[in-house]
Amino acid sequence: MTRWLALVAALLSAGCIQAPARQIAPITAPDCAPEAGLSFVCGTGAVEELVAVEGTDWLIGGRLNFGGPSGFVAINTASATAHEMPVAYAAPPADCPAPPDPARWSFDGLALVGTRLFAANHGGREAIEVFEVIAGEGAPSLRWTGCLMMPAGTLGNALASDGAGGIYVTSFHDPGDAQAWAKMAGGRPTGTLWHWAGQGGFRQVPIGPLSGANGVAVARDGAVYVSAWAEAAIFRFDPRTGARRAIALGFLPDNLHFDSAGRLLV
Repeated sequence: MTRWLALVAALLSAGCIQAPARQIAPITAPDCAPEAGLSFVCGTGAVEELVAVEGTDWLIGGRLNFGGPSGFVAINTASATAHEMPVAYAAPPADCPAPPDPARWSFDGLALVGTRLFAANHGGREAIEVFEVIAGEGAPSLRWTGCLMMPAGTLGNALASDGAGGIYVTSFHDPGDAQAWAKMAGGRPTGTLWHWAGQGGFRQVPIGPLSGANGVAVARDGAVYVSAWAEAAIFRFDPRTGARRAIALGFLPDNLHFDSAGRLLV
């Protein structure tokens, strides 16, 4: 998919960890040969979501904790190499209890808003971790700056910028509901859509019932598209009018992204 060198940020401010700037060697994998006309970037781990750093050749991938190291990987699209991304930490802000535990964290959806990276974390807590993306001569590095604790009974899945500094977040199901997967098998509601605009915390978006709310993407006209994974459908919601429309699919949709031409990739 892409490439990523990783550079440790040299930041000296209250509560920050300072590390010398250095380039991180690419991740190596035993066998990454082309096959069936495709080339691969190997050794990335369980990357669940990718975001592109605008104006660069870099992608940032967030890993789920599936039996291997979690965290972030930098992928360079020009060199087709992957690189571990070290993370520095600022002092926790008043509205966030503590930094995440790197031994437990597990990342799902990502959204890049300006230089702020929002990442859905399921390791140790249900929260959206907030990082600053710091550009360098090589790969960008990350500095954790705070968190947005998810509302009770939610499991943050996909994230998308609202175009105005805020984010939309889908909740796949209530992590405390032992019947959640059985409900999704029957297409019954389990998921919700939330919006954070920087003031007043998260607000639930009245998009209606969703079974396995998964991917989310925002169109140029402000309409929000959400994949209802267990319903094999995508829902289009207009925040201005409240109009909701279902788009039936023949498969179970996960992540959603708009490309530069305005086409929705599912």
